[in-house]
Amino acid sequence: MISRRVFTYGLGALPLIYSAASSSKNISESSKTPNISEAEKSKHEKFMKMAIEQAKNNKTYPFGAVIVNEETGEVMAEGVNSGAMNPINHGEIVAINNFVDKHGNSGFKSLTLYTTGEPCSMCMSAIAWCGIPRVVWASSIEKIRASGIGQISISALEVAEKAKEFYQPDSLIAGVLASESDKLFDQRHNK
Repeated sequence: MISRRVFTYGLGALPLIYSAASSSKNISESSKTPNISEAEKSKHEKFMKMAIEQAKNNKTYPFGAVIVNEETGEVMAEGVNSGAMNPINHGEIVAINNFVDKHGNSGFKSLTLYTTGEPCSMCMSAIAWCGIPRVVWASSIEKIRASGIGQISISALEVAEKAKEFYQPDSLIAGVLASESDKLFDQRHNK
């Protein structure tokens, strides 16, 4: 279990929270008000807007990511899906690789990764192996699948739970600016 850690869905009036410490496996069964201040919500939206801007660089597969130093607020790396060059170059992987190229293979504990789409099982596994403790995403795997992009049916939360032996994230936050990110996925066929 991801003890003392929280999964939050959305930042609207009735967000859903899943704490892995609970026995519930269905995030929709547990609804409480998240412990997210207006300042934190604003911060998440600011960095998600940057991830959305990255995503606009690939109109067919609009997966953008930014990695932010939680302590300083500095954007440490960015990435956008470049799967046409290499099928594993998802936005999160590109951002992680860019971070390592610029800053070395350490310092992950102070980072938050923002991404326009819920990390797929490959990306969430990479995030877990890096030990990035905070992950914030916009569009859900279900929304991405509905846009016509195939997805493996394993949620980011499920990957984190299966990695509990070595990965205990501080927070996994879903749905931040999802309506803006969802539009990118909805419009991908119009490009």
